[in-house]
Amino acid sequence: MSDFRQLKPSPRIRLGPGPSDVHPRVLTALANPLVGHLDPQFLEIMNETQELLRQTYRTNNRLTFPVSGTGSAGM
Repeated sequence: MSDFRQLKPSPRIRLGPGPSDVHPRVLTALANPLVGHLDPQFLEIMNETQELLRQTYRTNNRLTFPVSGTGSAGM
């Protein structure tokens, strides 16, 4: 069995579009176990996200939902 050590790259400045550096809190969140799209907890999270989006966009439209994509897809 191999002994794997944790990858800890030094901080870098990325010169791509938008702020690219990832906050340590985000990295910690990404280390949590995944929740599948059919999991009841995922549905709760999605319902909450939909409600927050409705509040953000000041709409009552039930078809308000997040769609993943690149920044260009949002445009």
